[in-house]
Amino acid sequence: MSTRPLGFHFGVRRPWFHITRVCRYWRTVALNFRILWTTPDFELPSLARAMLERSKPLPLDIFVPRLRLRSLKLDMLAVTLNEMDRIKTVHLNLSSSSTIIQDFILKLVERLSILHTIHVEYVADSWSAPVVFALPVKFLGDDAPNLTEIYLQNCRLSQGWDSPLLHQNITSFIWDVHDAVKHPFGSISEQQETSPGMYSTDFFKALENMPLLEVLELDHILPHSIPRDAPVVALPRLRRLRLVTMRHRLRHGGFVMAASSEELEPLFAIVMQQISGISFRTLWIGNVERSTERGVRLQAWSNTPSDIERAIPTSTSTTPDVTIEFVWRGAVITGARRVVDAALPIFPIDMLETLHIGFRFGVYDAKHFISDYAALRHYSTIKNLIVTGPCAYQILFILSFSAQHVNTLQESDDHGQLDVLPSLTALTFTHVDFASPGYPALGPSLCRFLKSRLNKGVEKLRLSVCDNLTKSMVDSFRPYVGRVEWDGFEPISQHSYHRQFAMIPA
Repeated sequence: MSTRPLGFHFGVRRPWFHITRVCRYWRTVALNFRILWTTPDFELPSLARAMLERSKPLPLDIFVPRLRLRSLKLDMLAVTLNEMDRIKTVHLNLSSSSTIIQDFILKLVERLSILHTIHVEYVADSWSAPVVFALPVKFLGDDAPNLTEIYLQNCRLSQGWDSPLLHQNITSFIWDVHDAVKHPFGSISEQQETSPGMYSTDFFKALENMPLLEVLELDHILPHSIPRDAPVVALPRLRRLRLVTMRHRLRHGGFVMAASSEELEPLFAIVMQQISGISFRTLWIGNVERSTERGVRLQAWSNTPSDIERAIPTSTSTTPDVTIEFVWRGAVITGARRVVDAALPIFPIDMLETLHIGFRFGVYDAKHFISDYAALRHYSTIKNLIVTGPCAYQILFILSFSAQHVNTLQESDDHGQLDVLPSLTALTFTHVDFASPGYPALGPSLCRFLKSRLNKGVEKLRLSVCDNLTKSMVDSFRPYVGRVEWDGFEPISQHSYHRQFAMIPA
């Protein structure tokens, strides 16, 4: 005997007991234990009919999985319409050819007083089929007072954000429209021709009507124009947010917020409200690469995780307190610097001690990350700087540029403003090519920088998995730093490496 609990995402599992060969005593118990029969099995009409009867008067869970759609005898589905006052959960997977399920949904126009969850997924299974399924005008009778969870995929609510179903008791609202699907409220041009601001206004009103939201996921369903003076919506219970547009997305922890580049500032202001009161000691900034996406990620910890020197921290030691991710679809990134410049100011940096800049894959020209030293000037408490990838050239240029200007302006009142990372005591380079094509030789530049900071307490230099780094080059760093840690990494071939860590005293 086994049981699988009823969950919001059912998959293909039935949320009832699976029992084989029971004794007559157990049969008597089962027949009178009504909760075992509350999820009708539509594969067998006779069983479905018996389950509807045996479960009375308990609430019903209607579940039709897509993967077993063809094997189901769905004629009995219509019979459940006679039990509308008992339906607690509706989970339907339909395609453009599943007419019985479509007819069933189109008849769901009466008030469902105890309905708790509605989950409708639609897939067009032919080129000529509609790509979005239109829910009926009076879906659920526009009145489901106990409804708390809504999941719609490739479906259109006839009243859009004005739907009465988006009411104050909703705790989970997921509305997903595939990025290739026509916008459920019409095409972009149609929206702009009718009323450009209507959808934005209705969107915020809908959110204000759902103050108990804990989960909000909107994929390709957002208004295409959000004004800068848009109202701030208070969702104090929100624990998961995912907003996606066709252009790009911004993730905050388990949260994801969509934005065009012009909308970054107000969105980061919202993030600031979420993280206020947290004192961060560690900040990681790096790039994200997936099959069709490129982006920027920022992670912050209130302490220092043990794996922070990894090229991409796995955070197995400590989960980040905050993660912000901004992702583009396509290979070309032009707004990385804008993202970083907008995101950095939101992090309280009074106690920041470790900064890891991890653009390691070579997708970004360093100038797209930071083209001047202004951003780093504010990080006066940083003691540990970790640099990964091609951005090492740009970061070293920023540090060296600052040092040169400080040395030539010893008497200037701007001395303190020009000095970058004045508290730096440890510098780490990992996965850096010291002879990257198109860049000046990194070894001499690093040596000059360490020499310029000789009297400012750079106590440790760590070099890990760096290409074109020789022992003689490492030896040239020793006079200017308290301790050098080098793993002795020297590639033998393209696929064979020697990575034995060695500590070399100065």
